[in-house]
Amino acid sequence: MPLGLRDRGYVREGFKADLVVFDYETITSPATIMEPDLYPTGIDYVLVNGRFTVDGGKPTGATPGAVLDRREKRESKAKGVSE
Repeated sequence: MPLGLRDRGYVREGFKADLVVFDYETITSPATIMEPDLYPTGIDYVLVNGRFTVDGGKPTGATPGAVLDRREKRESKAKGVSE
């Protein structure tokens, strides 16, 4: 598995996945240089690690994701720590 992420790559129980359900015909972004934070339209649902972050086109406020830092893996290997 690339990057050593053994719980990724499939949509199944026990795995982590991010899914986006959108309407190809209506997806658009009203954001501009002056208003970069305007939310896009046409994105109905977003699930991050099994939790809705967008439900029915509305943000839920949930923040279940995490930043993956590849430096941690390189530093561990440099110190001789195995997976």
